[in-house]
Amino acid sequence: MASVKYVTLSPTGEIQSMGANDSSLLPELIPEGMLWFQQDGSIPKDLEQLPVPVGLLEDGVVYGMVDGIFGPVEVLATSVVLPSLSLPEAKAQAVAQLNSAVAMVRGKYITVLPGQEMIYMAKEAEAISYLATLPETLTDYPFLVKEIGITAPTAYELAQLWINMATLWRPVAAEIEGIRKSTIQLIVAAADTEDAQSHLQTSLDALALL
Repeated sequence: MASVKYVTLSPTGEIQSMGANDSSLLPELIPEGMLWFQQDGSIPKDLEQLPVPVGLLEDGVVYGMVDGIFGPVEVLATSVVLPSLSLPEAKAQAVAQLNSAVAMVRGKYITVLPGQEMIYMAKEAEAISYLATLPETLTDYPFLVKEIGITAPTAYELAQLWINMATLWRPVAAEIEGIRKSTIQLIVAAADTEDAQSHLQTSLDALALL
């Protein structure tokens, strides 16, 4: 069996990894989101009957390895099993792409981890309380105690920093959330997949500017 190249795509079409393997092993090894190509860019004959997941980028071009070079490849629709999405499925996929883009934009400003937003809120609350009273001890301010000397040298400077960061982040967060919520509303109300994709692309363009 010939060695074939592959590209791993996420459910929304982002490129994840590239590599090569013996095509005889593919029926056992092929995972979700992986599309395989021969050197000429075609699907190996022994894989044509497999339910090969296909990921398409937004411009409709499938990317892969051809002659050792990564780039767009010509793949006939008859050579692969192209997904045929119903309108509800297309809407769900568009919402998933939107949420993924929102998470990436948020990550430019804050640390995106499960529960991290609650940590930020608790820090802001501590900072507001501390600056309002300037207590002699920090018994009631566990976040300040643990971060003094790491982010800022004193409790006062740290609390002020947290307040400033929250002030800067709040309008950006509101803008991002406004885009997310309004776009989901438009996608849900879309009459067809083209309409849903149009709303998604408009919002992706707006998020890219933030």
